[in-house]
Amino acid sequence: MKKLSACLAVAALALTSVVVSAMSASAASTTYYVSPTGDDAASGALSSTPFQHISRCTAVMIAGDTCVLLPGTYHETVSPTVSGTASAPITYRASSPGVAIIDGADPVGGWSPVSPADLVTLESSDAFLAGSGFAAAVDAGHVFKASANLDSIGASRQLFDNGTMIFDAQWPDPSALPSDRTYKSAGTGTTNTTVVATDLTQPNGYWNGANVHLSTWYLSQTGTVASSTTGQIGLTGLSDAGLCIGLKPVQTTFYLSGKLSELSAATEWYYDSLTQTVYYYPAGGSQPVAGQVSSRTRNLAFDFSSGGGVSYTNVSDLTIHGSTIQTGASSTGVVIDGVRASYVSHTNQIQTDSHYPAIGKCGATTAGATTSGLVINGSGNTVSNSEIAFSSGNGIALNGSNNTVTGNVIHDVDYLGSYATGVQIVGQHETVTHNTISRLGRSGINDLAAVAGTSMQGDLVSYNEISDFGRISTDTGAIYFCCKADLTGGSIDHNWVHGYHPPASVSPHVGPGIYLDNDTANGTVTNNVGWDLVQGAVMLNSVTGVSKGNKVYNNDGGVQIRGANDATGSVLQNNLGGASCVTTSIGGGCAGATIDHNLAGTVDPLYVDPSNSDYRLQYGSPARNAAVAIPGVTDGSADPTPSLGAYQYGGLQWVPGASLAILAPAPAASVTGTVSVQVDLFGLNIQAYNLRIDSAGLDYAWHPSSGPRSFSLDTSTLTPGRHILLATMVDASGHKSTVTQPIIVT
Repeated sequence: MKKLSACLAVAALALTSVVVSAMSASAASTTYYVSPTGDDAASGALSSTPFQHISRCTAVMIAGDTCVLLPGTYHETVSPTVSGTASAPITYRASSPGVAIIDGADPVGGWSPVSPADLVTLESSDAFLAGSGFAAAVDAGHVFKASANLDSIGASRQLFDNGTMIFDAQWPDPSALPSDRTYKSAGTGTTNTTVVATDLTQPNGYWNGANVHLSTWYLSQTGTVASSTTGQIGLTGLSDAGLCIGLKPVQTTFYLSGKLSELSAATEWYYDSLTQTVYYYPAGGSQPVAGQVSSRTRNLAFDFSSGGGVSYTNVSDLTIHGSTIQTGASSTGVVIDGVRASYVSHTNQIQTDSHYPAIGKCGATTAGATTSGLVINGSGNTVSNSEIAFSSGNGIALNGSNNTVTGNVIHDVDYLGSYATGVQIVGQHETVTHNTISRLGRSGINDLAAVAGTSMQGDLVSYNEISDFGRISTDTGAIYFCCKADLTGGSIDHNWVHGYHPPASVSPHVGPGIYLDNDTANGTVTNNVGWDLVQGAVMLNSVTGVSKGNKVYNNDGGVQIRGANDATGSVLQNNLGGASCVTTSIGGGCAGATIDHNLAGTVDPLYVDPSNSDYRLQYGSPARNAAVAIPGVTDGSADPTPSLGAYQYGGLQWVPGASLAILAPAPAASVTGTVSVQVDLFGLNIQAYNLRIDSAGLDYAWHPSSGPRSFSLDTSTLTPGRHILLATMVDASGHKSTVTQPIIVT
């Protein structure tokens, strides 16, 4: 981690008269300090009072300068107007990793119990409150109120308790994670504007004015209840309104919110905009203490869009909460590194993306596609070694070109179930590599022609691990490219894609690992491994009978072309788990395709240890000496003829995913003797953990806990050379996530 040089001195500064002390031998480079309190008590080594607001740094910094954030929480949006240069960037960083927080939420104070008298007043204007779960919670002394104006943030209203998002009061009651929302199923009689369900036992008129969230097999939408009777609700204002898919019995699920009477369970809240009052049922039912509860006030922590785009600016080692970062259309050279960002985007409404070229239907699928998550516009920018967690939309949106996303851990995103994703690729020549992406409302990496246009050339998606996807929207892949897209010059390679986990209330639709949908052409898909999927590791799907020019080589887990009459130039070779041409109602036959040298799914390829994600081939594997040689794809085999599948026999045991979770040793570090291995779980709900080296268990494990953990590794038993540390974590649902780190034993 970066450390402040001991030779740096602190400058005494004012906006109108700035006196600086050189922080290094170069007079052009100055380091400024900022503290939430405006004093230097946290440092002890500083001789001058720092700024109190980051914006004060912004006002005086020029190319080459650094703003160091001392420990504490900053409630502001940083909006620079001056760029650095390629050789002298402007830098914002924490004095040490993670100690400085930029928070988009402000405290909500003045909490008092909702009294019996308050309840009587509320019941006089809402007849459904009498005898409700809310009334029972009030009687038990568990509900509290505070005055707060949350109107300015609109549909992005979000409440936190000690930094963790709490849910709007909803029916049925929510679960612990946003991506685990509980739903009810629509029944027989459901139409595009009416939901019928036997669970709707509430009296006539009860749900009038409530908010509704609906999900079908590939589309989520929101609207309002216009009328309600026992057993059904009539809807208005739907974001799709039946233009695209409509609502179907059984395959439509829904939940309802926006009714005070449903505030009946711990960690739920409700906002009354007429009286600007927040009602909250805290965990344990105790009155919130000062600073415990906060509400989202600002959507941006850093706004680099001034003047079309600030460039050559670094943001590192900061924690960002309840807000995000956006760059401008002309931004270049912006580097976001070592940042931990949580609750980056939030909305409770699904609306067509503002940059979406409307085609008259299906606009709801694009909600937040270009406007949510860390929004990276411009070119030549980088997001690296960071954690992005919890977003109703994307984790990261790549809207420009030639940007890079690498080494990040992204989880719990797209909890509204739109076509938002872990990493949304909208531009060309984008690079998305070595990321670990998990717990996804839909997909992990998405490239959608509806917002990107059909030319998606030169995008590189490599060495990512994507798992636990399709949790809300079930027609998807871990990596999803659509529609009629031209992928010339790009590559999807060396990814692990696994864990298609649709909600239990919905029948699985399709869930391949890599899904080139709707006539997507000219894709190169090589050396990927997929498991725990529906429809295999790779699926090429046609809706007009064509699937042309796609090269699918050396993948594990099964590959297929579906519904293609014309598959000219498409090649399926050297794959394990079977390769097939599937006829659908659209078409079949795959005329013009080459499908050969694939090992059937009924034949055991004899992996070394697939239960621990080791897909190398054993000595006796039938996949050895069986492949067509393809330069750049089948290189590295120890045999005269290359192997089928993603791992060449005797070749490199490549591993995908971010190394961020393994904090030490550093990637490719040279180590000897006994070394400390440090792993950080990023606060995930981990139930078990195992640390391995080259797939051999080291017998290190722990059960639920949080924070970094350190273990001693004796490298004297290892042969000199390159080895792979693998940390496998299992969450409460039994889903595995593996992160990796190469080391060099000397």
